[in-house]
Amino acid sequence: MGPGSLDGGAMRRENTGGHLDFGFMDALTWVLADDAHADEVARLVNAAYRGAEGVIGWTSEAHLVRGRRIDSQGVRDLVRAPAGCLLLACLGARVRGCLYLQARDQGEADLGLFAVHPQVQGRGIGARLMAHAEDWMRAHWQTVRVDITVITERADLIAWYHRRGYRLTGEHRPFPYGDARVGEPRRPDLRFAVMQKSLARNSGVG
Repeated sequence: MGPGSLDGGAMRRENTGGHLDFGFMDALTWVLADDAHADEVARLVNAAYRGAEGVIGWTSEAHLVRGRRIDSQGVRDLVRAPAGCLLLACLGARVRGCLYLQARDQGEADLGLFAVHPQVQGRGIGARLMAHAEDWMRAHWQTVRVDITVITERADLIAWYHRRGYRLTGEHRPFPYGDARVGEPRRPDLRFAVMQKSLARNSGVG
């Protein structure tokens, strides 16, 4: 997928939670990442997940995993992956949020690398980014069902996804122990819970 602004620029969908600043949100634009964004996206993700810039946001998992979440090459690998794209939420020239979309067969897709910079968390960017990604997948991939994984110990994050229509499936996936690219776990029992949402227009959710 190539770079560029998406679908007319700023989005004006009503937020479903958090402190809403309409002037702030009207300045938000959507961009598909390319290689040039790799360094900034890596810094953003590591700040959001691991407090790498000294600001600990509510999405931090530093108490569960130490070290960086991703490096610049990892971001470039995602940008270049087939059937995938990295959606960015930008304020001016600065990337303030990101979400990776990966298409699968039969109208299914996976979401990952969802992050908002700690300095602007709680202002509705995450909810807007998630809603825009869902609309984009419906329009471009005809996606009808989407999965996302969350570390099971992150009850607050699971609740946030639940408020946006995602439901626990009962499926669990192993944490990638031994993979230095995603950091060093602080405990031996980490695993991911799978959450799923229907994007079908008649589903009553989304």
